Amino acid sequence: FIAARLGYSGMTLTRAFRELDILGLADVRTRGRDRVLHWADDDRKALWGKALEFLRTPVKQRVWLSAPHQRIGGFIAGLSALSSYSMLASPGNPVLAMNSKDLKAFRENCGIRELDSMEKDEDSLEIEVWTYSPGLFNKNGTVDKLSLYCLLYTSPSPRDRTRSRMPSSA
Repeated sequence: FIAARLGYSGMTLTRAFRELDILGLADVRTRGRDRVLHWADDDRKALWGKALEFLRTPVKQRVWLSAPHQRIGGFIAGLSALSSYSMLASPGNPVLAMNSKDLKAFRENCGIRELDSMEKDEDSLEIEVWTYSPGLFNKNGTVDKLSLYCLLYTSPSPRDRTRSRMPSSA
């Protein structure tokens, strides 16, 4: 049921549950044909502390596109998303997230030119290509807070890294 709602196969979800079990973050129990996930620690803060070392960014690639005044789809991500969740000023260029399939379709349908990062200008878009669909848990077209935290937590830039605490309301 949950696999279908998330758009993944049952086998993929089984592997994810197994990983959580192996890492000691959850206990997977079988109830009939169903698998039930129980978090290993009732203390959310302690569980978060254990999980931190396993977080990884959802971004597998960044590309710059020349797309003046075009709506290209995707979800608000990166520092653009952080600015929508906080009082941080928006970056000069919008940051959007999409998966490889959507980026490929967009390139084929619109003929937009990919830029070298040195070529970018005020009409350029930064596209984060994600390892999974950035729209899975989006809120009003903005990537979810946990994915954004993982992205920023693992970022090499001190401006967009906040390692000290979990985002509020996540």
